[in-house]
Amino acid sequence: MGSTLMMGMYHIVIYMLRRTDRSALYFGLICFIVLIRILSLKEIFLLHLFPSIHIRLLIFLEYMTYYGGITTTTLFIRELYPEEFSRKIIRPMVWIGCGFMLTILVFPVERYTQWTNIFHCFVLISCMYYLYGLVIALRRKRSGARLQITGAVILIATMLHDILLLQDPYTYYWIGKPIFQWGMFALIFIEAAELARRFSHAFRTIEMMSEKLIAMDRLKDEFLANTSHELKTPIHGIINLSQSVLEGASNRLNHVEKENMVTIVSIARRLTNLINDILDFSKLKNGELVLRTNVVGLQPLVSVVLEMFRHLAGDKQVRFVDELSVDVPRVIADEDRLMQIMYNLIGNALKFTAEGEIRITARDREGWLEISVHDTGIGIPPDKLEEIFESFDQGGTTTAVEYGGTGLGLSVTKRLVELHGGKIGVSSEVGKGSIFTFTLPVAIGVNGQSVEHGAIVESTRGLIELAAGAEVSSGETLISNGGRACTILVADDDRVNRQVLTTLLSSDNCSVIAVSDGTKALEALERNHQIDLAVLDLMMPGMSGYEVCRRIRERYSLSELPVLLLTSKNRTEDRLAAFEVGVNDFLGKPVEAGEFRARIRTLLNMKTSVSELISSEMAFLQAQIKPHFLFNAFTTIISVSYSDIGKARDLLGDLSEYLRGSFDFHNRERLVSIHKELELVESYLKIEKARFGGQLQIILDVDHRIHHQIPPLIIQPIVENAVRHGAMSQPDGGTIHLSIKAEEEEVVIIVTDDGPGIPEALLAAVREKRQGSRGVGLINIERRLRNSYGSGLEIRSVPESGTKVTIRIPMR
Repeated sequence: MGSTLMMGMYHIVIYMLRRTDRSALYFGLICFIVLIRILSLKEIFLLHLFPSIHIRLLIFLEYMTYYGGITTTTLFIRELYPEEFSRKIIRPMVWIGCGFMLTILVFPVERYTQWTNIFHCFVLISCMYYLYGLVIALRRKRSGARLQITGAVILIATMLHDILLLQDPYTYYWIGKPIFQWGMFALIFIEAAELARRFSHAFRTIEMMSEKLIAMDRLKDEFLANTSHELKTPIHGIINLSQSVLEGASNRLNHVEKENMVTIVSIARRLTNLINDILDFSKLKNGELVLRTNVVGLQPLVSVVLEMFRHLAGDKQVRFVDELSVDVPRVIADEDRLMQIMYNLIGNALKFTAEGEIRITARDREGWLEISVHDTGIGIPPDKLEEIFESFDQGGTTTAVEYGGTGLGLSVTKRLVELHGGKIGVSSEVGKGSIFTFTLPVAIGVNGQSVEHGAIVESTRGLIELAAGAEVSSGETLISNGGRACTILVADDDRVNRQVLTTLLSSDNCSVIAVSDGTKALEALERNHQIDLAVLDLMMPGMSGYEVCRRIRERYSLSELPVLLLTSKNRTEDRLAAFEVGVNDFLGKPVEAGEFRARIRTLLNMKTSVSELISSEMAFLQAQIKPHFLFNAFTTIISVSYSDIGKARDLLGDLSEYLRGSFDFHNRERLVSIHKELELVESYLKIEKARFGGQLQIILDVDHRIHHQIPPLIIQPIVENAVRHGAMSQPDGGTIHLSIKAEEEEVVIIVTDDGPGIPEALLAAVREKRQGSRGVGLINIERRLRNSYGSGLEIRSVPESGTKVTIRIPMR
């Protein structure tokens, strides 16, 4: 009894400490059942402890331990060998055992003692199944299967002895003395030995793995430390040599060369700081996270994160509202970890918000920036507000089942915030939403320079000093000398990155326009319509790279202005969000020069190929002569030839001029002379005038002193449209008025007719730039004008009163 009690208590304690293994629980319960059975049978020790105990209670304990012991043994053996004992068989066996235990509770002693033989048969069948499963485990060479079979055979033998040979369990002849308890004790000893062997094996495995991991961790630390020490020497050499060149040969270097030397020193200093971080990390022995704190702008970071979640939100009716102002104070933080904090909080808000809004706010409170993430989700019960920051907590079982997740996000976020020195809290109302608020230290300004708690970040300080010494221009836009093969726009808020990219691109025969933020990038596109490629940084103040690309795609297609996005965030979500807004290519920072140039060349070649294809298509479209127009022209010339040979000869000349201009297959120029376009228009109008006679009135008001160049085929299609669908769509004909004048700094071309007007559906299609079936119609002209000059057609149409189409071409 004593040994069984100690083994039962020991394994129950083991289960309480390690609840993942229920075999210890079932074994402990079996020990307690055996203990109670020993006390209730044979010498009936319970009578010595409780002399007044009722006989019915003793019978109750005898049968309950019998039924319960078999049931618990079934669960125990299933836990030891789950693959050999099928759940479909074990579950009915457990229910049968529970059913017999229920009869003891429900029926009187006289009734349930009559059903013992039935349970004996069930026990015999169960024992056969136990042996069958253990034999399979032995064949599969499962751990401890041989011992289990030995114990099972002993137990079954003693059980058969008691069931089949004993007619009266209370007769105490030697040959008929019950021995089941001895079999149970032998099995308990064997099972205890097997569990002890398993725990010992697991402990030895953990020891070996721990030693191996410690050795690998030590090797990693040594590798990082040794490598970092080896790298510091050449990097310091680069810094010293570059600094000496700057100081000794400053007078012989031009402005661009000084910029490059300053950039080299700045990058080397950054690399030194990175190596110092690696050395600090190699000294960590407690698994603590080392933050690479710097002055971080919160607004561009939040803008990028929200842009990613707008893509990830899918069909959810959730608005993402950024209420951070552009001048929100900067904070001292690890940029990657701060992004992780915002990603976790906004992702948590999105998961529990089916519809509504997620809003980001911030306010400065005595040197700390208080950042809040508001949502209109399901809310959090008051009793769960503290628990949600614990690991694996999800605010309740129902929430966990419905929304999924591991419950680690908020716990990780809390630790990251505390590692920055801040605090995080939450306020919530069930059904109305939650507000998560955390604090970060604000970067204090000293003489306009950001500092980290009074100490300037080394890399930034070195950059400022070197830049001042080299008299680097503080202007936001750097334009290399023109006359290059292509023009590339670079937008990056980091001055060093702009300088590096400008240097790489300038060496490839490219003219570079470098700006510091997204707003200036769009302004540069408005001023310069000949930009061939845009290279954008993802995180910029005011407007992220996502938003800039989205604005570009409102005006330019993927082939008209390719966009290459640069970012240090190279997660799948970043790439998906980038391609969603229309990015052509995606490159992680820091960029490798060879790969960067290769991607730039690929995008430029793609744009050139598409442009050549479009030019060829334009030349082909220009050559297309509508069959009915050609038929009508020849019919008109034949008719005129009967009465006026000279006029017919002139019309043939006009048709020849029209055909020669239309069949110019080699016309791939983006711009042609306005006089060349007018020759095509005048030839067409003379033929149409001869065809319709007095029904078609033509008024030309052209300033022939204008020698400007315009995109091909932007006047003739409009004039043809005015003749066919305007003036001549009326029974009595109409008037076409073409005016070309110079006004201030632009050429104004106006085509007017007095026809029935343009249908509203077509006007809407032109405004929305929907592609129509016609190759050189109004929609095509609208798109080409906007791409070239930033403004399209000005169409004013009044039903039954006519249409006025205005084209404005800048002289610049």
